[in-house]
Amino acid sequence: MTRVVLVLITSTVACSGPYDWSPTQQALDHSLPVGSSVARVSAVLDSLGFDHSQLDPKDSTIHGRKQEPRSRMVFGTLQVVFQFDGEGRLMHDSSHVIFTGP
Repeated sequence: MTRVVLVLITSTVACSGPYDWSPTQQALDHSLPVGSSVARVSAVLDSLGFDHSQLDPKDSTIHGRKQEPRSRMVFGTLQVVFQFDGEGRLMHDSSHVIFTGP
């Protein structure tokens, strides 16, 4: 009986599909329009629970990442990159998911 339950739980968790990052990505899009300041980007990333770098003076970027809850066997990390102009205003952002499960 225990073995059947364990197999069923493992199958359900492993096959539950990818994590839905769309609410987080929508929050970023809504909160950080083009022209946002470096301070605003840092504050929004902090409020959404992202680990992130400070502005890199070499390429004017901030890199951030956030892992999904680890309650599943397959999980991913949302990685974001924000690029700024010479005056510290957001020019471009991009995001992608890296799957880091077993």
